[in-house]
Amino acid sequence: MTTPVWVPRKRRGAEFFLTVLAVFIGIFAYASVGLGVEGTIPADTYKSAVR
Repeated sequence: MTTPVWVPRKRRGAEFFLTVLAVFIGIFAYASVGLGVEGTIPADTYKSAVR
């Protein structure tokens, strides 16, 4: 009988967290530019976040 070989975790949780963080940074940057240029947060910020 062979002994099982230890395999390290694949870091899927870290990948997911970094992807979500990147999306939030993009949304925040979009809202910040709209706020700086027009003085209000763009109305379609939520729509662009969901797409």
